Amino acid sequence: MTIAAKLLLEASQEELHHQTKEWIDDVEFYSEELNFLNGLIIKKIDTRTTIDLDHKEIYRNIDALLFKLSDDLLAKLYSHEKLLAKIILTGSLQDNRTYRLDHITFSKKMKTLALGIKEFKKALFTYLKNNSFEFSMDYLIQEIDS
Repeated sequence: MTIAAKLLLEASQEELHHQTKEWIDDVEFYSEELNFLNGLIIKKIDTRTTIDLDHKEIYRNIDALLFKLSDDLLAKLYSHEKLLAKIILTGSLQDNRTYRLDHITFSKKMKTLALGIKEFKKALFTYLKNNSFEFSMDYLIQEIDS
């Protein structure tokens, strides 16, 4: 068992509650971020670039997968938080090892999700950097100035 897992097994109710709330906030933010990136993929990669079409399909699939993962994880975190509230009301957290083990599992899932989103964004932005949209700012500036 890792040190982090041992610490979670010994954490107070308040610490578990705070961490779960942070995870919910993080996953809600990831969902908003994925919606934005999905829009970017649809609007920019599909219509503005003509090379590497297979690569674009991969990005759409990764985005869909991460979005589903964050939605599924969010629903489970809400249930986890409700269970914690029930356990706190009954005062049985110290005896509820299953809840704490579930919390450790969520901790691992959150790390996996954060890493997946980071890698996805890195790959997406590298792709966009290397595949311009063929948009001329000079032309636009000249039109505005005239």
